[in-house]
This record gives sequence, structure tokens and C-alpha cells, in this order.
Amino acid sequence: MKKIFKVFLILGTCLLFIGGGIFLIAFAKVDFDIHALSATKTKEERYEETSIVTSLSLEYTVADINVVATDSEKLSVSYSCPYNRKGDIYEVSITEENGRLSIVEKTKQHVSLSFFNFYDHDVTVYVPKDRVLDIQIQTNTGDIKLGNGTFGKIDLETNTGDIVFGAITATEISVSVDTGDVDFNGNVIANTLTIETDTGDIDSNGVITAQTIKAETDTGDVELILSGKQTDYTIIAKTNTGDQNIHSGGNGEKKLSVSCSTGDIEIDFR
Repeated sequence: MKKIFKVFLILGTCLLFIGGGIFLIAFAKVDFDIHALSATKTKEERYEETSIVTSLSLEYTVADINVVATDSEKLSVSYSCPYNRKGDIYEVSITEENGRLSIVEKTKQHVSLSFFNFYDHDVTVYVPKDRVLDIQIQTNTGDIKLGNGTFGKIDLETNTGDIVFGAITATEISVSVDTGDVDFNGNVIANTLTIETDTGDIDSNGVITAQTIKAETDTGDVELILSGKQTDYTIIAKTNTGDQNIHSGGNGEKKLSVSCSTGDIEIDFR
């Protein structure tokens, strides 16, 4: 009995290594992209505005969303729709009325028994360069990238994912993230800027100009570059566990509130 058990153990181990080797070879052939192994098919769709859109709302469960400027005179949205295991397409609901365009994922992410059944919703919004757009984006899982442009009110929310800004001018910016980083890669001009994260860093490479700034994270660092001098601001700054290079005080016209439970606070003025 022991000999038979050893034989089966050896055979099982050999099959395991052989299967692992085949998987690695297949994985290498697709440049180690796990999504390339998926059996899920997608259909690419595109929507173009029928009248001038001044307000855009996107709501997805799983999606990477990219907003970019375009030379085109019309706003358009390209998006991918996956098929489920039954061959039914996962459609979205599109409504355009009174200058407002709303795109909502109709069907939530499906449950599949297949291990290699991954898919991405890739959504790209093309905004005419001279268009001032109010934009609201909500996802459960996915990154949101907002390219260079001029906007009205910006409201971005994701449960799991990063939010990245280019050079942005807006009246109001509101960002909410459960798990993920918020990065400002370009200069930002706004009346009010509010950033809230549970777990993630808040960082700016460009200069932020705003009358009211609020940046809060439970776990993560806050590193911001602000326009003007420190004396221009009335400051509330607090970290429970971490270092900070500024402290509460001042009586400037601009308002700055920065806090984190676990993390460092570093604010530079230029």
C-alpha cells in the first residue's frame, strides 16, 4: 500500500510540474498578461453626442476610465462590452437629455466557474478642447485618469483604484477613494479641492492653486505643492502617527486642512 501511495504521489507531483511548465510557457507567450488568457470576448462600441453635452455621468462596476482632450468638435465615448458565458453581451444604458449624458453599466460583474475568465471595461471619453464639462465618474474597481483640460465641477469616486490628474482647471474638484492613490501630475486650478482616501497616498507633482483645500487619508502620506506662501493660508494639519512639516495656525484668506491617521504630511509652497 505504501508503495502504491508513493507511486501516485510521484505521478501527481510530476503532473503538477508539467502543468505548471505548460502554464508558464503560455503565460510567457502573452507577455505575462493574465487577461490575455481569458476566454471572455468583448465588443467595442462608440457613442457620439447628438447635441452639445455639458454634463457627463459614468457609472461602472469594473472599469478603467480615461478622459482626454480631442480636436474633434463632438464629444464621444468608446467602451468595451464583454460577453458572458451564455453569449449575452453586457450592455450599458445611455441617456442623453438636456445637455446631460449618462452612461451606466446595466449588468453587474458576473460570477463564472472558469478560472481564466477575466475582462476589463476600458472606457475612453474624448472631450473637445474648448468644451467646459461637468463630470461625474463612479466605479467599484478601476483607475480613473483625467487628462489636461478645463472643467466645471469634477466628482470622481472609486472603491479600489488610482485617480490621476493632468493639468486641470475646474470650479470644484471632489475625489473619494477607498483603496488607491491620488496623483496630480500637472498644475491644478480650482475654487475648492477635496480629497478623501481610506488607504492611499495623496501626491502632487504640479502646483495646486485653490481657495479651499481639504486632503484626508487614514493610511498614507500627503505630499502637496501649493501656490503662494504659507502665510496665505489658514492651516489645520494633523497626523496621529507620522511626521509633518507644517502645523495648524495662520490667518490667511485661503483654507488648508490636511490630516492622516498613519502617514506623513509634507506641504511645499511655491
